[in-house]
Amino acid sequence: MPNINLDNFDEVIDPVIVDRGQDYFERRRVGGLGQKKDGTWKAVVRGTESYHVEVAVSGGRILASRCDCPYDFGQYCKHVVAALYAIREAEEGDGDGTRLEKAGDAPAAPADVREESVYRKRIRASVRMASRRGFIDYGDAGIAADGAEDVLDEAEGFLHEGMAEAAVTPCLVVIREMALAVARADDSDGVIGSAIDRAFGLLHGAVEQLREATGRHRLLADCLRYSRMSAFKGWDWPWEFLRLAARLVADKAEAAKVSEAAGDLVRSTDERGFADHFYRENAAEITLSALESLGDREGAESFIRDNLKLNNIRKMAFERLMGEGDFRGALNLTDGPINDPQNQKTLIGILADWLNLRVTAAEALKDRGEVRACLKRLFFIRGDAEYLRPLKAAYGKAWTDERVRLVREIKARKGESAYSRERMLEEIYVLDGMADELMALVEARGVTAAVQHHDLLAKRFPERLVKVYGRGVVEKMRLAGGRQDYEEAARWLRRMQKLGAREKARQMAQDMREKYPRRRAMVEIMGEFT
Repeated sequence: MPNINLDNFDEVIDPVIVDRGQDYFERRRVGGLGQKKDGTWKAVVRGTESYHVEVAVSGGRILASRCDCPYDFGQYCKHVVAALYAIREAEEGDGDGTRLEKAGDAPAAPADVREESVYRKRIRASVRMASRRGFIDYGDAGIAADGAEDVLDEAEGFLHEGMAEAAVTPCLVVIREMALAVARADDSDGVIGSAIDRAFGLLHGAVEQLREATGRHRLLADCLRYSRMSAFKGWDWPWEFLRLAARLVADKAEAAKVSEAAGDLVRSTDERGFADHFYRENAAEITLSALESLGDREGAESFIRDNLKLNNIRKMAFERLMGEGDFRGALNLTDGPINDPQNQKTLIGILADWLNLRVTAAEALKDRGEVRACLKRLFFIRGDAEYLRPLKAAYGKAWTDERVRLVREIKARKGESAYSRERMLEEIYVLDGMADELMALVEARGVTAAVQHHDLLAKRFPERLVKVYGRGVVEKMRLAGGRQDYEEAARWLRRMQKLGAREKARQMAQDMREKYPRRRAMVEIMGEFT
């Protein structure tokens, strides 16, 4: 970088950083400007947090600068640039100090509360910087979102100052611009999507502060308009706009508009089956939220009763009944989803959710038999110890007899894969320390199970484990596709050595080298044992 001084810094530093720093300076974000005894300038630059800046200047030349913000993409951040503008004005003596922050100042909020074009320009500058031939690569997504995050810092600052209406415009601009950017980006890490999520979070915060009817009405209209924009089609963002809108309604007419928009969104999709059901649940939740925003408790209760066929609404009804202490009513409410043939065949996750809720209600009723029945079904669905442990606790001293029945039932289950049956048996054997049964199961399942339970079985069954690892090595070599497979086989041979079969491991490695001499990587790796 060429010599940088107070006359040329805004021509030398990255223009995107200069724009942001100048913006901070012009909006009176620089405060506490002064010189230390050694001549170093110091200032405090306020974003969502206050950052301390120090700049060493001699004869107009900038010798060094420091800021305690987390920016690490270059020597100069926007806070340093903002301070440089303030220092230049102070040294030239042509300013009246009106652009420096005074005690008690609030950030200025221009009309509407700053033109959309101002925010859009800043966001698009970062997107252009990150774009290569019109596409944003995975590694550049953070750069693309940098401008948006800077705008959101400003919006968050407005919220902190109690200026909710001022925060709305930058958030809406971020959502639209980032939605356009993500359509031509590899956003695998969700960096661009996170900026959109943050903007929605700030808008929800603004809703809590909006008191003026004009600001509330304007945001409601924006949310309804944005929910219909084609740029957001296929994403969850239209629904998020309607969730915001539902919180903003002030009368039944507005609630009806929000409900109608949610219905239009359902009808505009081409999805069928579960996806269609999911969208209808979203629409119902938004309608209910609008009713609750109006304080229409009777209308909300009536809506819930009329829409119990929808999973999310039924869950709300369950939670209300539990909160009211009507545990029997809550238990009865789980009957439908649990006995639904579609849930039992294809929507297993929904079935499991309702069984978990039924356990909650049954425990509240102290209905031990129902708790046991539900936990048993959950164990058969999930097959892991998450449900086996509470099932054992529910049986108490009767568990040993129940375990015998449970093992017998698992072995006799038809329509269940051998893997699923073995996995459930494995959980039982591990939980109750049934080493003989577990070792037999490991021999049936193979080397993957041996690795998983090595520490439990190594002391009692070293010879039998050696045989399992040996078979695994032979099979791995037969199907091996590259170095990764050879290295895994080597790990199994090392386990054999630790189990006392050092000579057997050496011989197997030698046999593999002789059998597959053209596999150079394998010959190299197996050389460790010969």
